[in-house]
Amino acid sequence: MSSGRKVKPSYDSIPESERILARSASAFGQDDLEALKVSFHPASEYDIIPDIKVTIPEQYILPNINHDLLTSRNFNVENFTEISDGHVKTFVDKLHDVVKNSGVDAGTNESTTDTLVNDLLLHVTDFDNWPFKVRLQPPLQLITKCESVTAEPEFVINTNKIVLIGVEDKHLKSRKLYERSLFGEAQIAGEILAGASDNEAIESYSTDQEMFAIRVISTYVTFYRTTISPLYWEELVRDRGLPKEQSVVIKRWPGENGRTTGLNLAEPDGRKAVITDLIKIRQHLLGEK
Repeated sequence: MSSGRKVKPSYDSIPESERILARSASAFGQDDLEALKVSFHPASEYDIIPDIKVTIPEQYILPNINHDLLTSRNFNVENFTEISDGHVKTFVDKLHDVVKNSGVDAGTNESTTDTLVNDLLLHVTDFDNWPFKVRLQPPLQLITKCESVTAEPEFVINTNKIVLIGVEDKHLKSRKLYERSLFGEAQIAGEILAGASDNEAIESYSTDQEMFAIRVISTYVTFYRTTISPLYWEELVRDRGLPKEQSVVIKRWPGENGRTTGLNLAEPDGRKAVITDLIKIRQHLLGEK
């Protein structure tokens, strides 16, 4: 397999009209998924989230703070005197900003979702602590025999390899959230494959690769998990760089796919589920059982 990867693909020699795949993961659609034999399947929580007992930071659950309260005109985090932790107040304030902007036009303060997710990963679930490292918008490439696809996910989490990829569509009215893109899932597939391809230097594609991903649309979070076989990569470096027999199944939790089908951070139950699931993934990646 590795010898096939040493042959430099002649990307520039392929006319645009003869390309099979979109040049960028952000432009992926159903045709690209079919060409790469990638499919999404609804799954139960236990198919996606490792079955590990964990302790969660209960101070972030806040049972009295819900979507209705966060959208109130009079909302002010300083009024919640029962919240003494500054990190918790910051998280709630960022959550309020995202909810407040969820109903306005796309492009309006979409960076609020970025800051909320960064806070969720860095301070709430401790993903920026050794051996993990969060990289924001890293340039990645999916390389087949004859073509390359660029990808730039909102963030990736590394140990000695990429283990979790995050895609944020940020806004409920985002133009990318239409049916052809499978509500962003076509892009997720491209970025998962690009992230796995980026791991080549460490893994040499000699073992199965387990990858996690999350999609965040406004405050709605969906989890993904897949395992990619070395045989899949071997088929990508032969012929025209397309799999013939091997395929990739990406499992999704919650099972439905839409703008608001994810776990809602604006509600206590959804917030608890997302925080718990992220910590379980973190501990699983550390080798805990």
